[in-house]
Amino acid sequence: MPESNMPLRNIPLHPNNSARQTSADGFVYTLRPDGAACVLSYRGGARSVVYPTAVDGHPVSHVSMAAFSMTGIEELIIPEGVEEIAPILMAYELRRIVLPDDLEPGRAPMIFRCRRLEEIRARASSLHYATVGGVLFSRDGTVLYCVPQGLKLTEYTVPAGVCEIAGSAFGGCASLRQIQLPAGLRCIGDGAFQDCADLLSADLPDSLEHIGACVWSGCGKLEHLHIPAAVRTIGADAFPQADAVPEITVDPENRHFIMREGMLLDRELTRLLRCARQDRTEVQVPEGVEEIDPHAFSGCLSLRRITLPDSLKRIGEGAFAGCTALESAEIPAGVQEIPADAFARCVSLREVRLPASVKRLQPFSFWGCRSLRRVDVPEDADIDDDAFDNREIEILRI
Repeated sequence: MPESNMPLRNIPLHPNNSARQTSADGFVYTLRPDGAACVLSYRGGARSVVYPTAVDGHPVSHVSMAAFSMTGIEELIIPEGVEEIAPILMAYELRRIVLPDDLEPGRAPMIFRCRRLEEIRARASSLHYATVGGVLFSRDGTVLYCVPQGLKLTEYTVPAGVCEIAGSAFGGCASLRQIQLPAGLRCIGDGAFQDCADLLSADLPDSLEHIGACVWSGCGKLEHLHIPAAVRTIGADAFPQADAVPEITVDPENRHFIMREGMLLDRELTRLLRCARQDRTEVQVPEGVEEIDPHAFSGCLSLRRITLPDSLKRIGEGAFAGCTALESAEIPAGVQEIPADAFARCVSLREVRLPASVKRLQPFSFWGCRSLRRVDVPEDADIDDDAFDNREIEILRI
């Protein structure tokens, strides 16, 4: 399953092409200028459907990720020769996906919100995949690709020999509470446990080297994470965004990451990944930090004051979202953009100072800041129409 930390809202559902047509077997499509078809949806009544490679004699160049959304399809069969399979979104009745024998490694589809899916079947003759109990693995057992949501697992032991958990592998397994990871695991891909809302713990093995982006996003009950010594890379927004921030510890032998005053930072002190101290009322971000990760402080409900260093250049999306006690924020010169949701729902925020370097305020950057009455914005800065929702705010150009 290809790794991806792309939010669903940023994935185009279908291209804008010619007028829509419907094939005899129920596929709604448009045609590109070169004659290739873009399949937008399925409106036939079949329960078992073959993934389209051609419609009405036109070769299919694109299938929308929403093509099978909210249909009655229970089985989707991928024919031989298909090289790219679109992500499958909200196919609520889908129970089985049958893969072709010649599908290349890493080409299995990403699955989003297919709550009844029980099996991604690789036949015994498959060259690169194997299915065990509905779970999709690489043929040699070293990669776990997908645990279907419809299995409704509450606990799972990843088999010995698995070295990689692919992106989105457990995504949306909302009933999963306990996960046992094997010795020898080296990589956890983007969004691997995203939206596993009941997950309580994840003991990471000493062999782990890479943690992808958004791995535990949406895991609001996760209590503790220990970063082993071997971890060299951690993707953006890897940790839960909920109010219940998990305790994070780092092995003292780790050469790439450290905890300092409740903050997870890289060893060079240039990147702040997560603040894991909910009881902090004041935080001073160390000088030298150039980047604050997305949602790094989200859910820090006691935080009233934040001091940002002059070295800061980038603030991640939602970095301070939901910091309901935060009263003021002075953005240092050098920051050029206030990203989406940066201070969303900071209901106590009364004062914001933006430097002349700021060029853009993205959507919802100060959404829900009901105590904010005035913001001084550089004269040439681009302010999105939805940056603020409080109509009493006075925006002064400086």
